[in-house]
Amino acid sequence: MIDLLNTPSDVAAFRTAILSWYKVNKRSLEWRDSDNPYHVWISEIMLQQTQVTTVIPYFNKFISEYPTIKTLASTSLDEVLSLWSGLGYYTRARNIHKTAKILKKDFDCKLPNQIEALMSLPGIGFSTAGAILSLGFEQSGVILDGNVKRVLLRISGNKSPMNKYKTEKSLKEFANILLPDSKHKEYSQGLMDLGAIICRPSNPNCSKCPVDEDCAANQKEIQNEIPIKITKKAVSYTHLTLPTKR
Repeated sequence: MIDLLNTPSDVAAFRTAILSWYKVNKRSLEWRDSDNPYHVWISEIMLQQTQVTTVIPYFNKFISEYPTIKTLASTSLDEVLSLWSGLGYYTRARNIHKTAKILKKDFDCKLPNQIEALMSLPGIGFSTAGAILSLGFEQSGVILDGNVKRVLLRISGNKSPMNKYKTEKSLKEFANILLPDSKHKEYSQGLMDLGAIICRPSNPNCSKCPVDEDCAANQKEIQNEIPIKITKKAVSYTHLTLPTKR
């Protein structure tokens, strides 16, 4: 678990600082102009492992071609994959198509607004479900994309590898503590933008950060040491002894 001693001393002030900063510094992104949960879902899936600047034209074209879940569910997988061509990670497109079919069959072409139901759909995990809830339905939801994870790990001063299950579990708990009672959309987008603009992977601009005094990594001057991500080592079979036949 993340050491709760590293929680901001005034959580309410922390939330207010994020909201105030976001109001002035928010990025202008096409999908933010809509409160449509469908738009949030498509943009969040596209943004997985893909840069914002790459996603923008694909998102605009996708929504223009398939303006509703019903139109998406009614098209063929080949057409979806063709429109997705060049964006990569094609499992995402296949899952989108599968989910659209399920939403048409079981949810009247609407995304559900409960986290369990959302996470039962192909390609929608905890963070994407949290994004749909907070950005699409203005409900309480935790987003843990790469930007938000980095912000929270530095705020807490946590050096646990960010891609470990235990770290992920701790981050969920920590993020829940910080969630506001209202303005869920603005707060979530504020954390994401803070990570993208200020709390960058390397050389973060801490002097411009609205919550620098709450940041354990900044206070200890270890911000460039966080986050830690361990890479999986390939298994070598060179020295394995194969069993002999009997």
